[in-house]
Amino acid sequence: MPEVNIPVTKGKATVAIDTDLIPQHVYQAALVLGLKEMVNRGMSKITVAKLEGDDLAKAQAAAMAKAEENVAAINAGTIKLASVKAAKGTSGAVMTEAKRLARNVIKDEMKRRGVRVSYVDAKDITTAAVAYLETDDGKVLLDAAKANVEARSTAVTAGVKVDVTTIPINAKKKADAEAKLAKEKADKLVAKGVVAGIGKKSKPQATAHH
Repeated sequence: MPEVNIPVTKGKATVAIDTDLIPQHVYQAALVLGLKEMVNRGMSKITVAKLEGDDLAKAQAAAMAKAEENVAAINAGTIKLASVKAAKGTSGAVMTEAKRLARNVIKDEMKRRGVRVSYVDAKDITTAAVAYLETDDGKVLLDAAKANVEARSTAVTAGVKVDVTTIPINAKKKADAEAKLAKEKADKLVAKGVVAGIGKKSKPQATAHH
């Protein structure tokens, strides 16, 4: 899709740019600006100001190493993209629902184009969903997500006319969940230097002799 929506920060909106209409030299300049931001990520703790000699060389080497890491992520498609910024007052629950709806939209579009959803990693579908939410069409899902969350909240508040206690428990899932919880607790004890299952031995009680 050649058209992209670019945010206008102070205008609180976006402008559409058809990349097919951009002159080659302008396109290359825009590409350099965007890639420059990606390549220089994660370097806030690397300081070169006022450094000299070996210290400066080490800092510059660290920066270059991070840049190479970012380039590898760009080429692999794993570089972190800009996250969706929730509008003021948008709750986490609404954003979670919006992303769920966006993922479904992406999956539907993949199916329409003949792409097997099962062949694609879930994280890549989520990345595409987040990018879709940044578009004008995608932002409409925020309203739908808000309505869905409010509908669920209203239903629960009013009282769901279904006896959920009659829903059967899956024994395997219950056992797996309990095992996972037990392991997490054991790992925390180990991390604190406490060996699970070993406590202080009580002193043997004296046996009365007659």
